[in-house]
Amino acid sequence: MTPTQKAAAAHAMILSKAWCNPGFKARLLANAPAALRSLGLGMRPGTMLKVVEDTDSRVHLVLPPKPAGDLSQQALERMAADAGATWPAGMLVASAAAPVPAAPYRPASRDVYVGA
Repeated sequence: MTPTQKAAAAHAMILSKAWCNPGFKARLLANAPAALRSLGLGMRPGTMLKVVEDTDSRVHLVLPPKPAGDLSQQALERMAADAGATWPAGMLVASAAAPVPAAPYRPASRDVYVGA
């Protein structure tokens, strides 16, 4: 399993546990590192984690660190697909095309480690 696949599996496990277990969800929102440790997950030393919850009327947009170089349209689309972000239908309305840089996307390492 690749690091990206491991991170996606960890993300799915965290989401399903939070959706099915109100106690875990409360611990995750209050003390994410401890909640992750209870699942056998850990964070890279020195990494801070903030967990927030989206609602029907409040969503959060997370900006990852800027990759080195410029990004092509194809790389941006691949990056967006890899991120797996979803927005509720009708939440985001595009009104103009954004300028697009032009070099390949270089993914950053993931901060969640399985089995830490």
